[in-house]
Amino acid sequence: MKTRFENLGEVREQLVRMGREFVARAAGIELARLDELERGDVVPTLDELERLAALYGVEADTLEDEPIQLSFGDGVACLTRTAEYREIGDATRAKIIGAANAARDVVQLEKLLGATTSRWERFKQEVPRLKRSVKAPAFRQGARYASQLRASLGLGNEPIVSMRQMVRERFPSLVVLHARMGAQGPAGLAFADATRGPTIVLNLQGKNENACVRRVSLAHELCHLIVDWNQREPLATISGYLDDSTFEMEQRANAFAIRLICPESVLSTLDTDDRDGLLAKLSAYGLPYAAVRLYLRNQANKDLGGTPSAKDLGSLDYGRWAAAEAEAELGCFPLAEVPPERCTDIARMAAEAFSRGLLTRSAFASYLGVSPLVEVERVLNFYDLDAPKDEDA
Repeated sequence: MKTRFENLGEVREQLVRMGREFVARAAGIELARLDELERGDVVPTLDELERLAALYGVEADTLEDEPIQLSFGDGVACLTRTAEYREIGDATRAKIIGAANAARDVVQLEKLLGATTSRWERFKQEVPRLKRSVKAPAFRQGARYASQLRASLGLGNEPIVSMRQMVRERFPSLVVLHARMGAQGPAGLAFADATRGPTIVLNLQGKNENACVRRVSLAHELCHLIVDWNQREPLATISGYLDDSTFEMEQRANAFAIRLICPESVLSTLDTDDRDGLLAKLSAYGLPYAAVRLYLRNQANKDLGGTPSAKDLGSLDYGRWAAAEAEAELGCFPLAEVPPERCTDIARMAAEAFSRGLLTRSAFASYLGVSPLVEVERVLNFYDLDAPKDEDA
């Protein structure tokens, strides 16, 4: 007799596009057992459903539906349809979906804590109206949008001391998370939908280990949310680092990011024949070498070369930006077991909800991504919050 769970295989193959062996290993389910579950020969336990749901980026209750249906605009459904998602391996896919789960949990916790309007709606009010430009080449579109945003935010020609802090102050409804998505994983993700956004997730690994690269990655994802999201339909993107060879949307976001960090009026005055002077001048704006190279290639048809010299790196002085772009909580969070994407906004909100008696201790641990056996009370102390009055919480 078949069970109502016989379309689990379809979710794995067509939604998240993961192999059977990888899912069995990642979910901790024997391969033979997974085969039985997908054929509908046996009924999954609640624990099995929850493990598969976490790996697939959906709610466990969703896997009980027949046919399985995602809500309109669910970020995972949008994400897994992108060409970038299809080009990566199962392990990186799982890390991306883990980050997407964290974005979803931010929205859930916000509702639990009593938010009356969604961040999605509040963000629409925070985003300035930019004059649309669709006839120019993509990199020129990005340049114009960046110039408009700089003017709207009153930034003038001054360097942005911290992209992280600027985004936090100017777009308070936008959550920025950090995740380990692998050295070969994406530079960042962006979500704008009722389930997960607006949220940006930055990869802590690979090129993003460089603080100046993170500045560009954050500005790049900001472009996707401000320019590419039409505020009617959901958006979910996977972005590489300055990879604009194919996609117009990526070309536009790269140009936007470079000129948001260093204004067009400064870039246009550079003497492209004076390599040392050019890099020294740009060091005040925190642009990484690859971004400078991309700008000059597009704007002046000039190539600086693929590998910067030690002198080049000294001129750009990456180290001065490390503290400005660091997320302080990631360096001192009290529980090493908590994944980085859950060490900031999720941890703060979940700790508050637990302190107020809105979450059980087990649910608090679940939001932190750890076992209930872990000493989660240390997170309350970290945020200077009281333990819940109900000792059984």
